[in-house]
Amino acid sequence: MEEDKLLRFHERLKDFLQKHLTLFLNLVLAFVIVIILGGAWVYYQKNKEKKTYEELFQILHKNDMVALQNFAKKSAGSQAGLNAALIIWDSLSSSSDLKAKREILALLKKSYPKGFKNLLLYTEAKILEDSGKIEEALKYYQELMEKEPLLKEILYLDLGRLYAIKNPTQAKRYYKELIEKYPKSFGAPLAHYKSSTLP
Repeated sequence: MEEDKLLRFHERLKDFLQKHLTLFLNLVLAFVIVIILGGAWVYYQKNKEKKTYEELFQILHKNDMVALQNFAKKSAGSQAGLNAALIIWDSLSSSSDLKAKREILALLKKSYPKGFKNLLLYTEAKILEDSGKIEEALKYYQELMEKEPLLKEILYLDLGRLYAIKNPTQAKRYYKELIEKYPKSFGAPLAHYKSSTLP
């Protein structure tokens, strides 16, 4: 009796495997192909990034700023391109060349990780402010107030400073909010002082 059950089970298993063997083999083959292609892609990306870093180091060794800018543009999507753009940005930090800053900012936007995009937006607002485009800068600062809680203390000061020129009442409101929401902030004493000097 048990031998019959075992024999029937064996027969059913054999029939099932014969019927679906091709399907199983195709699935295993597809899985192996996906693994191989994935590994090849990872290998390709690592080698590509390695080569771009080697090129970056050669340019840095030559101390050629024009070549570094060309490299940053050419490699905008890579980590090496991001590092090149950051090096250029650092060299422009004390410069008053707003056109060059805008160009590098555009490169940084392409390469920077998404979590840090708001820092670039803040930088763009600063460039707009430095170039005299106060209304545009105000829009960016206000947009950042909603998006980036970590910058709020600084944004209150920036908004207060810009509104002090055209709308002192609005400036006082931003300074007051900073003092109330962040009383122990580094900017609270400055906000208190600035607010007291406004009409």
